[in-house]
Amino acid sequence: MILNKELNMEHLFNAEVIKAAATSQLGVLSLMSLILGAVALTFFQKAATPVRIVVFMLLFGGVAGFGYAMMNQNQKKPLKIDAEFVAGRWRVDQKVGDREGGSFIDYNSDGSFSGTQEEFTIEGQGFRKAVNGKWELRELSGDEFEMILTFEDGLRHTMRFRVLDRDHVHNLNENYVSVRVPK
Repeated sequence: MILNKELNMEHLFNAEVIKAAATSQLGVLSLMSLILGAVALTFFQKAATPVRIVVFMLLFGGVAGFGYAMMNQNQKKPLKIDAEFVAGRWRVDQKVGDREGGSFIDYNSDGSFSGTQEEFTIEGQGFRKAVNGKWELRELSGDEFEMILTFEDGLRHTMRFRVLDRDHVHNLNENYVSVRVPK
């Protein structure tokens, strides 16, 4: 049976096929194998048998090596969300309505916090105040956790976060990103 090479190559390079294959490591590996096979067929079709065997071995070795490297990549380990993770200085910049402000808060591993909050209006009026209190941590699922702040005046504030990376957490309730900064 003779295959129409042009028709097969059209299907192979279809944008939907490439997009679907790119969604997984095995898909990329499969697509790469198909493309290398098509290239080998095109360029080495009339070569002598020993040349085709050498080319096949080289291509096979390359694809096998690439596949091995892809499958054995160090997978990103999830961060352990605990007092050690939270401990440090965190900065928040936030705009709400006609006000904007920010804070620098030091969270200590003993469950205490201290820092400053600032708030300014568009007209330039504002304030800066010191904040102190205790914090509690509750791990929710995977990369999410809840933090309960109890201020010195007794006010409690509960926030839900998603970990973006070691130095960035997204507040899901108030939609801002808190950034770990050097002390």
